[in-house]
Amino acid sequence: MNSVLLCEGSTDFALLQYFMRKVYGWEDKERGPGFLRPSRVLGKDGNKLVIGGTGGSSQILSKLEKIVDNNFHSAYDTEYYHKIAIVTDRDEEGTENGSKEEKTLGILFLVIPFEETGALETFLLKVISNQDEYDKKIIEQGNRFVDQVDAEKRYLKSRRYITKAKFDVYFSIRTPAAFFVERQNILKDVAWDGYMEIQDSFRELEKL
Repeated sequence: MNSVLLCEGSTDFALLQYFMRKVYGWEDKERGPGFLRPSRVLGKDGNKLVIGGTGGSSQILSKLEKIVDNNFHSAYDTEYYHKIAIVTDRDEEGTENGSKEEKTLGILFLVIPFEETGALETFLLKVISNQDEYDKKIIEQGNRFVDQVDAEKRYLKSRRYITKAKFDVYFSIRTPAAFFVERQNILKDVAWDGYMEIQDSFRELEKL
């Protein structure tokens, strides 16, 4: 069975990829389809899961339409996406395919709340803070900086932008040269199963 997990951008893509691998045992296989960027294909027990970024919340619908259209024209079951999950942030502001065989399409829509414990980035920073007192101080100072630096809210116009800025400030200090491998190692060491205690709705992703 094939499933696809859509998210907004590269940060959510990276975090969700490790979440699915660490918590539910999916294994990284190959690069995903080109219309999703970035994207990877994961595998488990003969099943395939595509995780891909859409390029922002405004692009989710067009990517979903692309997937449904592909399903409509798919001639083989191996090309058909049986389940679609969409993970997005809350903004402040039945199918017949090309082979004429009726199939079921399941769609799961998860909206990450703006409560402090909701965002993936916030969870990750909390985990790192609990693991290392020195890093905790860096994260706390970085958070205060982000909260105060744009007093007129010219640039950090939404709570989601603020969350991402806090995440990026920490990693800019931790890995100033943006070493990809080092950042990946940090993500690998996260106790992803602990996220279930914070965001219970993510248990639904086990069904993919």
